[in-house]
Amino acid sequence: MRILVASPFLPHPEATHGGAVYLGSFLAGLTQHAEVGLVSFLRPSEIRWQSQPTQGLAFSQAITLPQRYDLSRRQMLVHHARMLWRWGAQGKPLVAAKFWTPAMADLLRRVGQRFRPDVVLVEFSIMAQYLDALQDWPTVLTDHEHGQGGSTAIAGTNMGRARDRRLWLQYVRAHYPKATLVQALTEPDAERLQQVLGRPVGVRPPVVLLPAVPVDPGSAPARAVFLGDYTHHPNPETATFLARELWPRVRRKSPQAELLLAGPRASGDVKSLGDLPGIRFVGYVQDLRDLFTQARCLVAPAFSGAGSRIKVFTALGYGIPVIANGLGLRGVSAPEGAVRRHEELESLTRSTVELLQHADIAARDGRTARQWALAHLSPSQAAAAQIATIQAALQTR
Repeated sequence: MRILVASPFLPHPEATHGGAVYLGSFLAGLTQHAEVGLVSFLRPSEIRWQSQPTQGLAFSQAITLPQRYDLSRRQMLVHHARMLWRWGAQGKPLVAAKFWTPAMADLLRRVGQRFRPDVVLVEFSIMAQYLDALQDWPTVLTDHEHGQGGSTAIAGTNMGRARDRRLWLQYVRAHYPKATLVQALTEPDAERLQQVLGRPVGVRPPVVLLPAVPVDPGSAPARAVFLGDYTHHPNPETATFLARELWPRVRRKSPQAELLLAGPRASGDVKSLGDLPGIRFVGYVQDLRDLFTQARCLVAPAFSGAGSRIKVFTALGYGIPVIANGLGLRGVSAPEGAVRRHEELESLTRSTVELLQHADIAARDGRTARQWALAHLSPSQAAAAQIATIQAALQTR
């Protein structure tokens, strides 16, 4: 089977944000079962991966997004005017407007005509606007954000954010029906999209690259970790909650407890959380094994956003138990012990303190996490399930 993948960024298992890690892991599995080509946008920060694409790809072609600081003042003004025109007059959600260019539509057509895929996997909501360019082939649209590609405030106003949410709903209704098959990453997201679209929506199973050898949280000091890309608004929100609300309560019961805040592109406000007692901001960590070796658990409640949390699946794959709320564990079916689900601050505190005070419990729960990950997060298994879904859909065309 020949599969063409269209992505808004360069997927890579070692990328700094969850979407690229997820898609890079999935493509690593997909190339074991099919001939796979990739067309993507390329952010300047991803250029270092361009010479090291996901192993096994038949080819990878990209359109590079410009660095903002490479633009002159006049070019920036023109760029902002164009985005506001698309947002205001054309009715495109702002993030979708930023990723619209006729050059991508032309590239997808040309590559499709040359590669002649059996199916095109269109990844993330902002790529749905290119389905018109792909009508010569069966398409599978995978929505990673339950129909909200990232509502954006205009000039910091709530009015702009509300309009953007309305535009996303219009965008979904206009573009998603053009796909042969629509998928989400969690059952709740699929159910919501089914209600909006009035058609069946599938679910693609979760996936991460699994390390050959897990870590042992029982050997770590009394330390927890949180990580994320801090340009994604739910992550600074969670980091602030952990540092200012949860950790003072944890430290009252376990005075030596430490929380590591890891991840790239943090603002000054997030970095300053590292000045609080028991908090250490470590920034981007290239070696996740080194990070997880230092912790007994991942603490990752979420208070906004949707989709699945790649950080949670990654921690489980390394054998690290996870403490979070229902939103933070959205789409996660791991058993009790591997995950601890709490909505209240006091119960979050109790679970965190228990793992930090009892190395044997952390080790036991870590083994449960790893066993579940091995059974449910394999890239090859997820890819095989996706191909089976595609073949079933093609047979009914």
